[in-house]
Amino acid sequence: MILTAFTLLHVALSLVGILSGFVVLAGFLTAKRSNGWTALFLTTTVLTSVTGFLFTFHKFLPSHAVGIVSLLVLAVAIPALCVFHLAGSWRLTYVIGAVIALYLNVFVLIAQLFMKVPALKAPAPTQSEPPFLGTQVVVMLVLLSLGFSQPNASPRKRPTQSERCCWLWRIVCILLSSRSINSSIPRELEQETSVLGKGFPVGANHEYEYETQTLDRRRALLGRHRRDHRSDAAKACIGRAAGRRSGC
Repeated sequence: MILTAFTLLHVALSLVGILSGFVVLAGFLTAKRSNGWTALFLTTTVLTSVTGFLFTFHKFLPSHAVGIVSLLVLAVAIPALCVFHLAGSWRLTYVIGAVIALYLNVFVLIAQLFMKVPALKAPAPTQSEPPFLGTQVVVMLVLLSLGFSQPNASPRKRPTQSERCCWLWRIVCILLSSRSINSSIPRELEQETSVLGKGFPVGANHEYEYETQTLDRRRALLGRHRRDHRSDAAKACIGRAAGRRSGC
């Protein structure tokens, strides 16, 4: 009686893990993650592998090997999600781990179906025949193609309306500052040129030196103004955006 109830619990955990795993897989395709389904998938998948070792056995079985691999994969996938929050390469690590864990659950389900259902057991009694192997390969390819159709699939936080307004305000500030740069530089270049022209003697060589030095001074002045104005504009825009964030 206890063994039957425990077997039902193990099977229920496995089915829930598979169902929730497909929901998580659908989230990869749409780049939307449901925290509830993800937690359910990871929890039931871990419990499925753990409870599989609690059955009485006299030798090491293939299901034990599958359980060990599943736990090792989840030991990497869970920290990638909960500890490292899918930062950088941990995003792909989590996707790979989740797909492998789901496939292993489905693998065991297919093996049990070919073992328990007479219509499936007849063509593949030893589970080494082409029908069984072909089914496993097809399932593996389908899960891999779905899981990695978007390798970077993971929920990305969309900017709120307030954040959009603030970024727009920053862009406007930068454009206005660029316009002020272009309008102020010619006046200062003219002043620099007038100062630079004083003291130069008349002559072809001196005129060439004068023009060369003028161009050099113009380039230096232009670069200095652009750096100064961009720095001031960025600081001003960041301050205005922070002050108007709640009102955007």
